[in-house]
Amino acid sequence: MVFTTGTEFVIEGLKESKISAKLIAMGILPGSKIRIIRKAPFGKVYFVQVDQSRYALREEELNSIVLSK
Repeated sequence: MVFTTGTEFVIEGLKESKISAKLIAMGILPGSKIRIIRKAPFGKVYFVQVDQSRYALREEELNSIVLSK
């Protein structure tokens, strides 16, 4: 999936992985809206907003989230 600045998605679920437990603990839950704020320079880190909270997620973590537009 392509993650570009300003793109918004709805979190449909989380793929089965050990990363999903971390994301749930952070408050990244199914049904929430997620918006890509920007991509970090020189890396595979994305700054995202989920509801009213902001996070820095590695590309691996972001890819473990099932998203829909």
